[in-house]
Amino acid sequence: MKMTKIPTLAVYPNNLIHLLQSNLASTRKSTSSLLAIRSKLFYLTNRDQSKNLDVIDLLNYINDVQNLLYNFKTDGFISSENMELNPIFKIFRDLYPSHNAIFNYKSKVTLTSIFELEHFHNLIVLLLLLEVYLYLPELKELKKTVQLDESQEEDIVLLDLKRIELIKTLSGGIRISISRKRLKITERLYTGFDTEYIAETSTENKLLCYTHASLSEVLLTIKSSSVDFSTKEGDVYHPVTVNLINDCIGYIRFLRGEPDFELDYIKRGLLESNTKYDFLHQNNGDLTIRFKDKLSLETVRKVYNDQEKDLLNLTLEKVLIDIEKLHKESLNQQRADLLKLFDSWNLKYSLKKEFFLISHYTPADISFLKDFNVFKDRLNILGKTFISLDKPLRVFKWKVFLRDTSLLSPGGQSLQSIGSLYGDNLDKISLAKDDLNRMDLFKVKSPDLFKSYAIQDALIVL
Repeated sequence: MKMTKIPTLAVYPNNLIHLLQSNLASTRKSTSSLLAIRSKLFYLTNRDQSKNLDVIDLLNYINDVQNLLYNFKTDGFISSENMELNPIFKIFRDLYPSHNAIFNYKSKVTLTSIFELEHFHNLIVLLLLLEVYLYLPELKELKKTVQLDESQEEDIVLLDLKRIELIKTLSGGIRISISRKRLKITERLYTGFDTEYIAETSTENKLLCYTHASLSEVLLTIKSSSVDFSTKEGDVYHPVTVNLINDCIGYIRFLRGEPDFELDYIKRGLLESNTKYDFLHQNNGDLTIRFKDKLSLETVRKVYNDQEKDLLNLTLEKVLIDIEKLHKESLNQQRADLLKLFDSWNLKYSLKKEFFLISHYTPADISFLKDFNVFKDRLNILGKTFISLDKPLRVFKWKVFLRDTSLLSPGGQSLQSIGSLYGDNLDKISLAKDDLNRMDLFKVKSPDLFKSYAIQDALIVL
């Protein structure tokens, strides 16, 4: 195969040393450590790090490092003694002398040692991956302007295969951080849902009406560029190599063309300004932005429906479609206003849709939905109520979360008690006991009060 020399990058020469000594690395504290690790890897594989590698040299270099890195595995088993003698893990001991016991085969293996071992492995793979990303973009860009010969085409294929192979050996969270879209827009609908009915027999109820009160908001999240090391339980353990790992990922994302610098610039600008937004900070470094005035009683959309044809064909899909139509204009406007923050940048974002359906004692209200038997097995049962605890339901592009206020209120209080907590505007309308027992007759006798009573219940739940 012909040895292909790679053209230098337009901004940074095609050499990791130049990249780590560029302005891109000027604010990063890990530069000297990454340069030291790379120097030792070149020394261990008998290469001169000051010279640019061609594609075949690069692939051979990566293979040599991988052979050294994994030589502690014998016939599928890990040899602790070989691990301690491993020349690449000696780099870790030199960088972090206080962690020497991790690679001492006489020491007891602990979760900490396994954790640190895993992420030092990730760091070495990231350095190798960074070498690949220094080559691939330039080769692919070259392919757009000139006709590559057969050997150059083969170089691209080989490098791409090596890139895929290296990525597969990384931990899941590291892989996600390399390619994740940091800009996310979430459209949310919050809906208080209530039904009024009459018991016809001991086993059957007749639906008299359904009501819903709903709000909408759009959230914009700028995700952190750092790896999220938190566990499912919410605990966070950072490996000693955390800064080196995050910086490597930052360089790789830069070479992939990810807009991290633009997003961080915008993020700083927003936090320093006095705006009409609320800022919700999260422990993992994510920042969520939303309008201050969207979730208020003045913006609630209320619907009452007692049409027999609608009652007979009431489904979760229909409820969601109707509420989405009510808020479509508002959602579109909020999204457009938030995206104006990024007008001068050509940034991609992911779009999520979340629908929160809230009721007071869900078995009574949700069971009237004609498709209840279709989705009920995907719900969780808690305190004799139906909620979505593990996973949301999926309806079209929406994630649907079912909530029950009887679980959220102190001691499972009545809806009347919950309403009184929020002032006169949300007091439950009081009815005579006879009217409560025969809501069908009350609806005929006092239709306006019946309607107000039903709507108020949905509003309290919201």
